[in-house]
Order: sequence, then structure tokens, then C-alpha cells
Amino acid sequence: MNISTLKQNIEMILVEIDSTSAAKGIAPRLAKVIRIFNLPDQTDSHTQLMAFLFDYVRSVPVNISTLDELGRRHKITDLLQPYINLASNYLDSTSRTLQHQSHQGVPVDVNEHLLAILQGAYIFNRLLEELNDEIENFIGIPLLGVNLMTANIIVHDIIGDTFANRLDKIIESMVEQSTVTKSIIEAQLASHHVNALKQAGQALSSENLTDFAGQHNLSMF
Repeated sequence: MNISTLKQNIEMILVEIDSTSAAKGIAPRLAKVIRIFNLPDQTDSHTQLMAFLFDYVRSVPVNISTLDELGRRHKITDLLQPYINLASNYLDSTSRTLQHQSHQGVPVDVNEHLLAILQGAYIFNRLLEELNDEIENFIGIPLLGVNLMTANIIVHDIIGDTFANRLDKIIESMVEQSTVTKSIIEAQLASHHVNALKQAGQALSSENLTDFAGQHNLSMF
């Protein structure tokens, strides 16, 4: 997959989504998040959440590129590629479908487009969350530095249980049946290198550990 093309398609879709109109269209969904995080029920909270949602989608091509490079560096491409393909292909297909509709002159339904692109991003980010957890439980550090747990909880509420719950079960089953630990063993990661990253508070990608939602002042703690 061409990551730059995916990034470009995502940007073209997000440009067509008016943030203010979209916030009004999904106001009941935003209200649930506002209650959970004790945010003021004001326009500023909607603006904050919409900025978070747009960045949540934009983060996908960046993290795909990081995983791609990580796979080559540590010789675990065979482990990561099936997951990258599954998640990124869905988002790529979604973005292409939305772009095709726009080119055909189909009126843009901002709510439909936003939820569709969020669903595609959720697939990748939930998969990354599970892989991060699996790797961290095994070697003590995650693959990437970004912690997506809270971010994924928020987006789960935005896209709704019907889609998210079904997807969660599929992803959890995939990771449980995978050969993640076997692949990591075969990669023969240097223990001193892993320990150094752990001491520095970094992931296998050498990124500092950060909370994605926390960067948007959305913390459950």
C-alpha cells in the first residue's frame, strides 16, 4: 500500500467534513464522552473532541509507516505485515469509496463520512493497541510509544457498540491466535537494548511513551 496516497485520501475526506456541522450531527455521541470526562457541555468541548477525532484518523498513516520501519529494523516484518494489511486495507477502501462518491457529485453527508472514516481508523488503532499490549507483556515494552487505550474507548463510544464490539472480538481473537511471541523470540532482540529502552521509558520503536488522548487533555485518571 502507498502510505502517502492513503494519507492524501484521508486529508481530502477530512477537508470535506465541516467540523462544526459534524459536531452537531453527532452531538448525542459527543455528549456521552463529555459526561465521562466531565467536560463542560459547551462549544469548546465539541471543538476539543472534533480536533481529537480528526487527529485520531490522521495518526494512522504515521503509525503504519513507523510499524513498517520497525519491522525492517528488527526483522519482524512477517509478524507485523498481516496486521498492517488488514487494518490499512479497510481504511484505504473506505477512503477510496468516499472519494469516489464525492467525485460522482454525491452530496457529502458529513456525519456518514466522519463515522465511516472513524471506523476505518478504529480498526487499525484497536489492532495496534492489542499488539502493543501483547508485546509489552512479553518483553516489557510496547511496539510503538503511543498508548491508544483511552483514545479507543472514546472512539468506541462515538462509532457505537454495534460496530465496535463485533470488531473488538475479531481483533482479540486474531491476536490470541497469532505467533507474536514466537516471532519476537526468533527476532533475537538484544536484551540490553530492550532494557535500555525500558529504562528510558521508550517503546521498541525508540519513541517516548505518550498517551494519545492525554495529548488532547482527555484523561480518565
